[in-house]
Amino acid sequence: NRPLILDVEDHELAFFRENESLTLKEAGKLQEDRGFLTPYEKVWTRYCEGIIPLADGLTVSNPELQRKYGGEIVPHARDEKIFDPALYDRDSIRAKFGFTPEDRVILFIGTPRLYKGIVDIAEALARLGDPRYKLCIIGTVKDRDLRARLENAGGDHVRLFEDQPYKDLPANLSIGDLVCLLQNPDSEVSQYQMPAKFTDALAMGIPILATDVPPLREPASAGLVELLGDSSLEQKIEEIFSNYAQFKERASRNREAFLQEYSYAAAAEKLESVILPNSIKPPPVPKEFKRLLRFHRQLFAPSRNGSGQHTHSGNGALPEASKNGAAPGAGYADDKYDIVFFWKQNDTGIYGRRQHMLVKHLSQMPQVNKIVHFDAPIDAKTMFSLQDREENSGTDQSNLVFLQTVSRLLGEKDSEKVKYHTYVRNLEYLRNRSRNSRTGGWSSEERQDHLQYLADVLEENGIGERRTIFWVCPTTNFDFREIVASFNPDLVVADVIDDQRAWKDADSPQRETQGKIYEQILSISDVTLANCEPVRQSMLEYSEDVRIVPNALELPEDDADPGPPEELQGLEGPIIGYVGNLSSRIDIDLLEHVAVSRPDWNLVLIGSTHLSTEILRLDVYDNVHFLGVKKYDEARQYIKGFDVAMVPHLDNEMTRSMNPLKVFVYFSLNVPVVSTEIENLGEMRDMVHVARDPEDFVRKTELALQEERNGSLSAEHMELLRRNSWEDRVETIMQIIEEELFATTQDPPRSLHGND
Repeated sequence: NRPLILDVEDHELAFFRENESLTLKEAGKLQEDRGFLTPYEKVWTRYCEGIIPLADGLTVSNPELQRKYGGEIVPHARDEKIFDPALYDRDSIRAKFGFTPEDRVILFIGTPRLYKGIVDIAEALARLGDPRYKLCIIGTVKDRDLRARLENAGGDHVRLFEDQPYKDLPANLSIGDLVCLLQNPDSEVSQYQMPAKFTDALAMGIPILATDVPPLREPASAGLVELLGDSSLEQKIEEIFSNYAQFKERASRNREAFLQEYSYAAAAEKLESVILPNSIKPPPVPKEFKRLLRFHRQLFAPSRNGSGQHTHSGNGALPEASKNGAAPGAGYADDKYDIVFFWKQNDTGIYGRRQHMLVKHLSQMPQVNKIVHFDAPIDAKTMFSLQDREENSGTDQSNLVFLQTVSRLLGEKDSEKVKYHTYVRNLEYLRNRSRNSRTGGWSSEERQDHLQYLADVLEENGIGERRTIFWVCPTTNFDFREIVASFNPDLVVADVIDDQRAWKDADSPQRETQGKIYEQILSISDVTLANCEPVRQSMLEYSEDVRIVPNALELPEDDADPGPPEELQGLEGPIIGYVGNLSSRIDIDLLEHVAVSRPDWNLVLIGSTHLSTEILRLDVYDNVHFLGVKKYDEARQYIKGFDVAMVPHLDNEMTRSMNPLKVFVYFSLNVPVVSTEIENLGEMRDMVHVARDPEDFVRKTELALQEERNGSLSAEHMELLRRNSWEDRVETIMQIIEEELFATTQDPPRSLHGND
């Protein structure tokens, strides 16, 4: 994720007599092309033409290229401290090359090529016949035919010299009396090419004669170049040499233009305007670049070693075959995927959160071989404090978090396809329970230990033998960029579950930090998902393509219903229930109004108060019941026992960036729902009783209580549930993943669609 500054000095396609660019998919179909494996040959040059606009900054060498591509003009520049004619003894240097002060030397320094017009110059000098006129070519002539033509055409007028060191270029330029830039006006290359020899001559005060090509017209109009026009080459050379003092004086004055526009100092100022803005805020990596990288990893996949196993890098990273990717079937055990899931919290196994549902239903997909799930790293002392905390009560999740973490460490939650893990920092605390264990920021040793832990777990589970997808819910709990850089998966999916910046105060450092985390993680992600439109809009700041995949529900099952839990059986009157964190998103005043207005109703609140205990003020009411935290499967049984399920959320920045999962769960259990006016209810809104204010909330609850709850759901209701099921969502996600994985190569193997 470093800014890319692209410098365009030629219209490269013109060298291949092409004008059409290629997409990556089109380029991939040309693998039989003779130059396919050479980056600078035609196929990849045509592809690169199309991605020029994706560079973060663009510089071009002349106005014609700017008109074609845009960008900032940074012409060929030279160091004004050494490209200065006053520094060199012209006569002594000329003498070393065999030229007298009276000679008029047309200078060519570079690689001699036929198309550069040097034979034309030699022939013109021969026709003029003035013995003082010389063509000095400094640059080894490797083409025997060209050498012969030069010697035959120019005779004594042509002097050939071998290549000279670049450091001697300024001194050698002082030999010249004239530089000729003879380009073919009909060539597509010449339409956009500004020779560096123009800057050389301008810097050293040498008159310049050139053919009329677009890049040189502006310099010519400024008097920096003499154009050939309708005159013959020999006529123009004779004109210049016959009036040399006049042309030399103008060329000497033109050095001021060099200092203003073509010197290092001038170029540095222009480059600063391109580079600094990109350095302040590195932009996201374009998706096309990630596709290109993946394409080449697949194209140049290493084979397995002789034992049939992938080779391992030996540094804690994934096996080499996984690091570099592979074409379908090449270097992979089969066509299935392994998913490594990085969850942002430490509560897996307690709630039926989005990540829990995704892991559950992804593991049922035939394309998925295995899922390795990591909860957020936790410090050992913090972990034990959850158990030891004196203020723990039935409404706090802390003890459950501790127990679930321990069960993951013991492997009790693992299934054949899903393995759950948690990295525990400061493990020495587990051994001695020392109260001096440090719980602050991560040391470099701990970061390396974390990476090694991940490497060990992934290797133990064979991750890397198949295409590997890293799935992250952006968080500040670990450096995901470092993890991706270390393991180099085939695809990275970022799943943004609510905009967590909305949970922080507007000007807080925590909010700024969360924004940086979104920026860092989304910039390295191949696929970015959001759970609702407001979150998608907020994440477009960090990613050019964000896909909405809302929360969903589990379809009803035909299992025998054991009936409501004991805690509900003893309640007399209607049960109006809520399941979820009892945090600052809850409208406590609304609940108090309902409790006071309808003392015959039971308000059952299931969830944790670990984020805020303010809601416990309602405990003074006999009809408000805090039942504490219930695991997901238990919570579903409680919901079935509700007469009405409610979503008493405040309308604030936090709730506007949420897609309330509980609404989906309520509906899947065929319970009427009453909600405050909140965002992101989606197509469920038509089935929700939405209330405007506390009085209306009571009225809408009364209406909901009158709904007839049948044992079986209508066909319309079932169709709505299917469209919003986790099965449907996971199918959508897998299509997005396969689109991205195979966008540049081919359609997914048939086995990925269950057609073995």
